[in-house]
Amino acid sequence: MPARPPLPAIVTALNLNGLGVARALGRHGVPVIGIHGDEASFELRSRYLQQRWPRGDRAEDLLTLLRAKGPSFAERPVLIPITDESVGLVADHLDELRRWFRIAMPAPDVVHELLDKERMRAVAERLGVAVPRTWHVRGRADFDKAAAETSYPCILKPTSKDEAWQAAGLRKAYVLGSRDELRDLWTRVEGTGAEVVVQQFVPGGDDEIYFTLLYCKHGGHTDAVFSGRKLRQWQPHCGGTSASEPVDVPALDDAARQFFAAVGMHGLCSLEYKRDPRDGVYYMIEPTVCRPDWQNGVADHNGVPLAWVAYCDLAELPAPAVRRPRRARRWVYWSWDTQAAAYYRRRGELGLLAWLWSIRPPVRGAVFALDDLGPWLATVGAAWRRLGQKVARWFGGGPVAEKAA
Repeated sequence: MPARPPLPAIVTALNLNGLGVARALGRHGVPVIGIHGDEASFELRSRYLQQRWPRGDRAEDLLTLLRAKGPSFAERPVLIPITDESVGLVADHLDELRRWFRIAMPAPDVVHELLDKERMRAVAERLGVAVPRTWHVRGRADFDKAAAETSYPCILKPTSKDEAWQAAGLRKAYVLGSRDELRDLWTRVEGTGAEVVVQQFVPGGDDEIYFTLLYCKHGGHTDAVFSGRKLRQWQPHCGGTSASEPVDVPALDDAARQFFAAVGMHGLCSLEYKRDPRDGVYYMIEPTVCRPDWQNGVADHNGVPLAWVAYCDLAELPAPAVRRPRRARRWVYWSWDTQAAAYYRRRGELGLLAWLWSIRPPVRGAVFALDDLGPWLATVGAAWRRLGQKVARWFGGGPVAEKAA
């Protein structure tokens, strides 16, 4: 009997995270469909995308697209949310979307509980997980209380990154060194209507941030687990990973397994921690639920193919073997890490040789891949165009003003 052709996999966003999933699955022969909004996105150039579905800017546009495309498949494809926005939307319409797609996701109330930072903190405390002291800010009275009780530095971030927060051009989080800085940012944030949390900053550098990445089958059973730590972030102190490496901390693996088993998780997920160098306590900063994390690339490169594990579970294929390499492989997003390294060099906290040693081979890039050069070539072309425009401005060129009639 001929083998069943591989089911398509649909990734809900073509950012760098979505590119990593497309490559991880495409290398196993999976037909990948990428949903995108920006036609200029370098991720669109991946050869592992068999189809590209454009969508509008609103969250509802993704739902409209999935409703339109879902009934066209003879057999339900695998749907992998990539952003928190798409996770929340899929959770809100889970029963409907499961008619057309295979989706790894627990009950919607569990999803929303873990997406919301205040509710997540309550879950963590109920399960005995250490979390930094946190204040939920819904209005001026809450803010005044948080500003008076927190010590500095502290962190301000949204309870969830909704459209209003993103439309205001705000970063995922801010580290603030004084009450005046906190008040100035709150004045800016207050106008968006977003609910935020003020969180005590755990001391230590970016290299004290650890993460555990998992795939949980239905009911919370862990199929694959990988732990690593960040070397640097961009922006520093509260940004996204620019360089990371694997670590062997069994206590983190066990804590993540227990946490997600307790909440009945199903799907790709992760926990991020900050280790306090004063006492070695790992404080949970936040979870990621029902989608791959930014750092999944370092797990893939170290023999733990989480996206492929998730696909095999949903497609009812045998679970793939996990084969860890003898030597740890680091993962780098070069354009961000060069900026992060320059920041720390200016502050006298990182020498050139120390930076080069931290990203010594074997190392894999987030964008460059010999078997998929399209995205990297697109970034190089964009860089050359920006350089050409800058040179043109230096010599008085640039766009020619339209002559008056």
